Amino acid sequence: MTTGRPAHALPLRGRDRERALLGEAIAGARERATVALVVGAAGIGKTRLLDEAVAIAGRAGFGAVRGATQPDEQILPVAPLLDALGPDPELDTLALGGDRDALLAALEQRLEARALEAPLLVVIDDLQWADPPTLDALRALTAALADLPVAWILARRPPSGEPSATALGALMEDLTAGGAVPCALGALDAAAVAAVVGDLAGAPPDAALQALAARAHGQPFALVELLMGLVEDGALHVQDGVAHAERGELPARVRESMRERLARLPPLARSTAGVAAALGRTTTLPLLSTMLEAAPGDVREAADALAAAGLVRRDGDTVAFDHDLVREAVLGTLPATALGALRRQAADVLLAAGASPLSVAPLLTASARPGDHAAAATLLDAGRALGATDAPTAADLLLHAFGLTERGDPLRGALIAETALHLHTADRAEEGRAFADAYLEELAPLEQARVLEQVANMYILSASVRVAASRRALELLEDVIATDPAAAASAATHRALLAGNLVGGGWFAAADAEMAAAEQAAAALPADPAVQGAMTVARLFHAMPNARYGELVAGGLALGDASGPLGKLQTTVGYHGLGDVDAAVATMESALAAAREAGELWAVRMCEETLGVALTIGGRLEEALALLEGLVTAGPSRLLHNVSEASAAAAVAQAALWRSDTRLSAQCAALAETGLQADTPEVRRHCAWILAQQAFVTEGAEHGRAVLLKALGDDRAETALPRFPRAPHDPVILARLAAGADDPELAAEALRTAREAAQRNPGAHFLAGLAAHAEALVLPSAEDPDGARRAALLETAVAELTAHGQCAHRLGSAQEDLAQLRDGDETVALLMSSLDAYMSCGAEWHAARVRGRLREHGVRLGGSAERDRPPAGWDSLTEAERRVVGLVNEGLTNRQAAERLFVSPHTVSTHLRHVFAKLGVSSRRELVARSLQAGG
Repeated sequence: MTTGRPAHALPLRGRDRERALLGEAIAGARERATVALVVGAAGIGKTRLLDEAVAIAGRAGFGAVRGATQPDEQILPVAPLLDALGPDPELDTLALGGDRDALLAALEQRLEARALEAPLLVVIDDLQWADPPTLDALRALTAALADLPVAWILARRPPSGEPSATALGALMEDLTAGGAVPCALGALDAAAVAAVVGDLAGAPPDAALQALAARAHGQPFALVELLMGLVEDGALHVQDGVAHAERGELPARVRESMRERLARLPPLARSTAGVAAALGRTTTLPLLSTMLEAAPGDVREAADALAAAGLVRRDGDTVAFDHDLVREAVLGTLPATALGALRRQAADVLLAAGASPLSVAPLLTASARPGDHAAAATLLDAGRALGATDAPTAADLLLHAFGLTERGDPLRGALIAETALHLHTADRAEEGRAFADAYLEELAPLEQARVLEQVANMYILSASVRVAASRRALELLEDVIATDPAAAASAATHRALLAGNLVGGGWFAAADAEMAAAEQAAAALPADPAVQGAMTVARLFHAMPNARYGELVAGGLALGDASGPLGKLQTTVGYHGLGDVDAAVATMESALAAAREAGELWAVRMCEETLGVALTIGGRLEEALALLEGLVTAGPSRLLHNVSEASAAAAVAQAALWRSDTRLSAQCAALAETGLQADTPEVRRHCAWILAQQAFVTEGAEHGRAVLLKALGDDRAETALPRFPRAPHDPVILARLAAGADDPELAAEALRTAREAAQRNPGAHFLAGLAAHAEALVLPSAEDPDGARRAALLETAVAELTAHGQCAHRLGSAQEDLAQLRDGDETVALLMSSLDAYMSCGAEWHAARVRGRLREHGVRLGGSAERDRPPAGWDSLTEAERRVVGLVNEGLTNRQAAERLFVSPHTVSTHLRHVFAKLGVSSRRELVARSLQAGG
């Protein structure tokens, strides 16, 4: 008696624990998003478990969407999410257009809309093949939809050491740290194996059949393949209520089983299976016909034979493998050399048929061998085409293309330069620099200088590396400058880069000298747009440490988009130096949007850092921390390679101090201690300033001074304060520290720095007020015994800062100091105004100090929500949080609310997490209900 049941109809065996884990994750998502991470080897039963999860969700009233990443098709961005959501012309258009931000926003809106209708299960399988855009999208979407009833189940194979595993592993680690539920699939135990055999055979197995099944090592796919093979061969029987097999041989591997199944098919069908598997999960009959050099009708018959055998599915001219493991098993029957030749041939056939270099790139990366100049040229074209929208993948393609070339290949120069550039754009600048260094010597001096120009422009690298690149280029060009105009222009460009990068590293005296040399070199040349552009950027960099903020604004605006994000970065520094926070934030938000649209990841990072600094300077601490806190908590390896990162860390440290966040302050201190070992003085100065301010706050001025001087060491010779970029209020803080520690030298530097900024920016009320404040703090008591002069200076500071109208916490600081020189009602009024200013930006440490002084004057504070906000409940919400709640009540998504408020979706999510905690709710639905109860 022959028996057997279809594999898809079998009950799920041996997965009670895993099914329960996923069931709990799905149930928990009714209140707030959950994530489950399923990990299992090929053939271990991930797909079957995901089928069960979808069924569980359906019984619980969840909607479900499901997608899977496909091997050899990594170039298509976020394909599994698009597949999960189904046909959507708008999403398809956005994906083809390469606008990642718009595509992500649309995906978020689709998922949020479904989740607001009913709880939603999102299943994404085979993440081991996911491209960087898919991983980035999952990271962003799980965070953005964290407050919605969404259950995420993400499945992958175990790490295998391939390059993509690093990014995927980082995502898995981050999700696990955020509370994701791990669900690892192992081999089935003996009882489960026996149950599977019994289910498929229709009766319990005898001892011999159990022993045969045990040789599948608990792998469901191999087990089912074995049993199905026995059924197809008529070798599985049930006799007297017990199942047994006529033969006791188990194929060594699934590959062998597949080879047997293919052997039963006609020769053309076997060849068609191999070619189809080599081409990918899905292919077409015309392409198969061309590859096989066979008549279309014959290939159609061969595909039908494969479909009848259950290996593929044919829909019109499309031939597809339903299961990747079936395709992999077919591939396993092919010799490696034959498989490579098939893929290489397929690439040529596709290109001849008009396919783009980008579409055949996966085939070439899997098949081309060193010395294949044509493949390298095609991959170079593919990398260039992809660079504007997906720099990480473009860089990987170019690296692969370079590996196909040999020394002397004319493509080498272009590949070295473009690969270094795209690695930097992909936020892999250190790798780009190392790559350029490794192969520079094969190039002529001028070509080397051009590659080194890429390195000198990699602003996320340490300034010391950028400086060394230009110095090396100048040495290479020294012998040819006089006779080669192109070399002279390259040298002038490098002098400009060198001057700017010396500023960025904090070597200010050397930068002054090099700037003069750069001006001289540029003047000696005919007008050259590249040289003049580099000089303009260098002049603006030179303006930063010298507090020429008006020049920065004017110059940056004049540059416009000509210098990419740099012009807007410089404009923003100018604006926040002048205290015009609104203009600084608007400029940097525009630059950030442009960088995201262009796919320039290095620029995205620097724009976020600069925006966070501007928000901190403006007292918008909550928004700043929402943007920057992750940079600090990511650890030292992620920060402090350059002054952009160091200034962002300093902004987080100051915000943490003001908000009395001891945990975050400790993280900033640990980071700063590590940063003192940086190879550029300006990064070290930022770190010394972080540590000095923390010591000042926690242990007093004397200790703060000691920490500052010890941390600075020899870097003190030029300046004690960071200058690139400089937070405009730093001189006032230094003046307060110097006065408390009775250090005339530091006091003189604080006053000189504040005055220079005011003098170089005439008419800037903000800077004039800060200079008056600094002078009042360092004025010796012997020169002002009755305090009259100090009071007059503080009155000037209050007046100037009031006229300025922004950065209220700076005004609050001056009012607090002036209050100490007044009596009675005037003191109380000044302290009350100071308290309001501090509370408006959440500077709780300052506010607590002022409350104490008010109590000393017998003032009993009223019930102001700003002054005495409770820790929980509706009255505990800040104004920003109330605005977000209002938009949620209107039904807006996080991204829509962010657009309305001109903040990032991440900031909105941060606000909502705070709101949930303060109100004790766990979902948007509960939040809306509480809002209605409160009349909100």
